[in-house]
Amino acid sequence: MTTGRAGVPSVLNVMISSWPARYEIRVEGVLDGWWAGWFSGLEVTSGARDTVMAGVMTDQPALHGLLTRIRDLGLCLVSVRRIGPAETPGNGTEYVRRRHMSAVIRTTRFEIDPEAVPELIARRNALIAAVRKDFDGLTQARLARVSDREWTDTWVWESEATLKTALAAAAEGRLPEAGPAFAMTTNLSAEVAEVVDER
Repeated sequence: MTTGRAGVPSVLNVMISSWPARYEIRVEGVLDGWWAGWFSGLEVTSGARDTVMAGVMTDQPALHGLLTRIRDLGLCLVSVRRIGPAETPGNGTEYVRRRHMSAVIRTTRFEIDPEAVPELIARRNALIAAVRKDFDGLTQARLARVSDREWTDTWVWESEATLKTALAAAAEGRLPEAGPAFAMTTNLSAEVAEVVDER
């Protein structure tokens, strides 16, 4: 690797890490189910003194976004460790491209009493765990607050077929966690959109 002025590595000669990649982020303190709701899509494990979040980051902006969220929540960051490349069949780049080309996003908008939010997050976490246990295709689930009462919940699926399979199971009562998850909400609406480009 060549260096520029004052021994600084030349940007053009720094090897760019491959993405997606699996990361392990450790924060100080034991996080309960309410906190875990802010990190849906990650494996959250609490020990005696700290909590470890592990999962696949699609790219560097996704990693930086997660670290920003940790900062904004006032959590004390202990360590960030790249475990290795995400396990993808064949060429990882081609796999990610194919997945995004057929992915769909289901966004649910709703209102809820601010005092009921912790219970909503706990029930939502149970639903996400049940979906990932019994069905394929859910790659991300992000809950966002618009205001004290207004929220959006965005779930990214690998394909429309995987989304429809899970929705059918919920409608047939084969996903009992689905009902309680949003029972406390009002003015609920949902829409599905196809991902056509992602950078």
